[in-house]
This record gives sequence, C-alpha cells and structure tokens, in this order.
Amino acid sequence: MTAEEKRTEIFIHPDCPDCASVITAYNDNPDRFGDAGLYDVTELGNLKRFLQYRDRLPGYAAVREAGKIGVPSKVIGGTVVEFFDAV
Repeated sequence: MTAEEKRTEIFIHPDCPDCASVITAYNDNPDRFGDAGLYDVTELGNLKRFLQYRDRLPGYAAVREAGKIGVPSKVIGGTVVEFFDAV
C-alpha cells in the first residue's frame, strides 16, 4: 500500500462553527487522530484538493445535493469519506 493510499486528510475551515471542536481536539491531542493531517481549506492548495474529492467521491453525494460545503470531513486513502458527529 502506497503512502497516498494510507493518507488521511481532515478538511476544516477556521470560521466554520462545526469545525471548531475538531480543530481544538486535533490541536490538543493530535495523536488521537493517528497519522491524519489537518488541512485548512482557506489555503488554495488545500481547497483545490478538497474540491476534487468533494466533487467526485460518492461519500460527498448528500453534501453536494444539499448544497453544503462538506467540512469538517475526513478523507481516507483518497476514497473513503467520513464526517464528524462529535469529537
């Protein structure tokens, strides 16, 4: 399995109220999130990567249909999407 296939990315926006608990939990205890990286979508490169996922992955279908952004969310291995119920 390549590094890309194992990569876990958590996408957040610093002004998103739903992201606040994820950001705090990650900053307080990053080990809890394993090897996951935290990616702020206000940074252009991170936004582009997030939009590629959001626009094509089936896990984001309900988000797209509802006209929502889709943060905070986690993408595992570039294919699996998970959302945070509570942190």
